[in-house]
Amino acid sequence: MKSAGKSRLYEAVIRVSRIAEVIYVRQKQALGLGHTVLCARHWVHDEPFGVSLADLIVHDKPAMQQLREVHDATGCSVIGLVQVPEEQVSRYGIVDYMAEGQGLLRLTNMIDCDTKLRKYLL
Repeated sequence: MKSAGKSRLYEAVIRVSRIAEVIYVRQKQALGLGHTVLCARHWVHDEPFGVSLADLIVHDKPAMQQLREVHDATGCSVIGLVQVPEEQVSRYGIVDYMAEGQGLLRLTNMIDCDTKLRKYLL
């Protein structure tokens, strides 16, 4: 990475590696996000953890930083959401929520539309 002229990106990766333990989990089969978390359970235990999807991390403030700040402020589990067009919902899932204030929402229901995952949830 450094030799490809991306020294700023390289330095950012080095900084993160000094302050956090980063574990990469690859599913042998694409069975949904819930299954991905299940694959990492023996590393997580009861500790706070973050899951990031590389294709969705495009914000002014990094998504993990936003999630960490909300967790630190509330002590609650936190999930980042992205709005998708209705015709793509079957690729993701649906949530119901109540507004909590300060831009926060409280999830009241969540449905993973990935039918392959259902056997792990039942």
